[in-house]
Amino acid sequence: MNKMKRIILLLIMFGVVLCAGGPFPAIAAEGLTMGQSGEQPTRITAQKLIYNQASREVEFVGQVHVVRPDFELWCRTMSVILAEEQKEQTGKNPGIERIVARDEVRTKTNGRESWSDKAVYQTGSEVITLEGNVLIKEELNKIEGDRVILYLNENRAEIFSEEGGRVNAVFYPSEDKE
Repeated sequence: MNKMKRIILLLIMFGVVLCAGGPFPAIAAEGLTMGQSGEQPTRITAQKLIYNQASREVEFVGQVHVVRPDFELWCRTMSVILAEEQKEQTGKNPGIERIVARDEVRTKTNGRESWSDKAVYQTGSEVITLEGNVLIKEELNKIEGDRVILYLNENRAEIFSEEGGRVNAVFYPSEDKE
């Protein structure tokens, strides 16, 4: 079996996942992880799966739902773009260049939820970009913007608005008394 077919089988068997976490940069790296952790499987359901070897793409289409014990993702379409060079790698996602979730993207993890029109995870740089009508909530706290960039390796986030727009953030005091 050639390497491309093995990678496709691994994608289908073990799954891939795009995670989005909370609105706070301090917890972004903790809440945002990519790929498989531990022994728990990732389940991806969709109405259709399309594999295109020429474009190096695996596409899940129609009511996409990704489930892991610590994470869920919903969207209409999720594309997995495979790396051009399919050499053996020791990273979390061997052979995956990026993952793109589109249309009514929603994630839920560790009490945090996010909504956006599109979410892109770049595996090499460990950057997640949420675009279009972005809303990130944790309990009553929320951040809204047009684009959010989460730099996982740097434990930081940037929130942007379109020209003439504004970023909206609402934070409530913590109930914890230290």
